[in-house]
Amino acid sequence: MLTDVNDVNSREQSSLDPGYTPRRERVRAATEAEILDVARQLLVEGGASSVTLREVGRRMGMTASALYRYVDGHAALLDALNASFFDELTEVVASPRAAPSAALSNTERTVHDLMNASTAFRHWSLSHPQEFGLMFGPRDPSWTHPDCLLEAEAGERFSTVFAGMFARGVDVSKIQGRDLFGGLPHPLDELFARSWLRLLGVVSVEVYRHHEYMAVDSEHVFELEMRDCGTMIARELELMAGSVTAVAASGGH
Repeated sequence: MLTDVNDVNSREQSSLDPGYTPRRERVRAATEAEILDVARQLLVEGGASSVTLREVGRRMGMTASALYRYVDGHAALLDALNASFFDELTEVVASPRAAPSAALSNTERTVHDLMNASTAFRHWSLSHPQEFGLMFGPRDPSWTHPDCLLEAEAGERFSTVFAGMFARGVDVSKIQGRDLFGGLPHPLDELFARSWLRLLGVVSVEVYRHHEYMAVDSEHVFELEMRDCGTMIARELELMAGSVTAVAASGGH
C-alpha cells in the first residue's frame, strides 16, 4: 500500500539524527493510518464491497489523485487493511494470560497455551465479523495483486504464534524433513494444519451464524471441539516425542 513519493523516506531520514522522524514522514504516517481507519469503518458499515478508494477519499476530503499519493490502488488498500487486521489479531492471541501450573508436562503446557490462544481468536473473530470475513472469507480475484505482500507477511507473523506453540511441544531440531506449513518440519506441520483447520472451521460457523438453526449452545460446542482437538494434539505430540527419543537412542538409525 505505502508509496515513497519522491523518495522522501530514504533521502530525508538518512540526513537526520538517528531516531528522529521528519515532520513530513509523521504527517504521512498519520494520513496512512487515517486511510486504514476510514477503510475499516466502511468495511464494518457495509462489507467489503463498500471499501472503495472513491469513498475513502470522499470521507477524508481528499481527491482521488491526492489519495493515490498514499495508496497504489484498490488491491493495495485491501492488502494493507488485511495486514493491519492480522497484526491486531496476532497481538491478541499472543498476549500473555494466566500461566499454566508448573506441574504440567511440556505437552500439557503446549495444549494449555494453544487453547488460550484459540479462545482469544474466537472472541476477536466474533467481535469483528466483517474483519474476519475479509481475512478468511471468499476472495474476489480483483482484491489481489502480485505486488501486494503486506497481508502475506502479516499472516505469516500470525501463524508463527501458533506454530511456535506447537514447536515447544516437541524438540523440532531432532525431527527430519523440510520446513513446511508454519515453518514446522513434517509431520508437525501436518498436525498444525489439522488443528488450524478445525479451529477456523468451528469459528467460521459461529461468525457466519450457521449454527443458529441448531438448538445448541455454540460456546459449549466450541469448548467441546477444542477439548477434543487438544486431546488429539497431546496424543500426537507424545507420539512424536516418543519417536524422536527412540531415534536418538538408536543413534539416528
